[in-house]
Amino acid sequence: MKKIYDSSKDTLEHIIKVGKYLDIIIDEIRNYKKVELNDNINDITVVDLLYLLLYGEELPFSNKLLNSIYNNSYAYLYDDEDMFVTQEMLYKKYINELLDRKANHDKTKLEYPEKQEFDKCTPKLKELTYGSLEYQQNLYILRNALAHHYRYNRHHPEHFGNGIYGMSIMDLTEMICDWKASSERQNDGNVFDGIEKSSQRFNYDKKMVKVLSNTVQKYFINENK
Repeated sequence: MKKIYDSSKDTLEHIIKVGKYLDIIIDEIRNYKKVELNDNINDITVVDLLYLLLYGEELPFSNKLLNSIYNNSYAYLYDDEDMFVTQEMLYKKYINELLDRKANHDKTKLEYPEKQEFDKCTPKLKELTYGSLEYQQNLYILRNALAHHYRYNRHHPEHFGNGIYGMSIMDLTEMICDWKASSERQNDGNVFDGIEKSSQRFNYDKKMVKVLSNTVQKYFINENK
């Protein structure tokens, strides 16, 4: 009888890596020095987006997708009673939410109905190139588990009816931490290639490619390529 692969170890290793990158973002938020952002998006990261919201400033450029994500993040400006929060309260919200996302990232993969399906496909996925035909075929095999996963995990664009346009800056932050950690699970994983390929999958433009790539380059690239 063939032994069933247990994906728990892979999932837990991935969760730890995502947590490491979320910790880096948390540290950056705590030590952030406000900078003037210009309109050519050369250096802007997700941390800069969070701080624009903290200081009550508008985006320094016009972009339909980033404007949507920024507008979705206005919910952080209110408390449970729909009252404006102070800057100090918003700052604490950032830290607490990122810590909460670290504690709960991908927990559904360790339980029914996801784990049983990931047990079957995890060994294959690690050997495949992101976006390849074989990769897509395995995603199709996982479609029921992934539907459940996307439903309960908002760091995936598929969680939202309008895809990445429905995300907040916090969702985007957890997403890029997840993508960086995921690229390390594959034999030929490259997060920058993945960001480019995902632009077609999730219908985002060069400005979003730049924001995500800037974030990886500035905060993660020297940690673990």
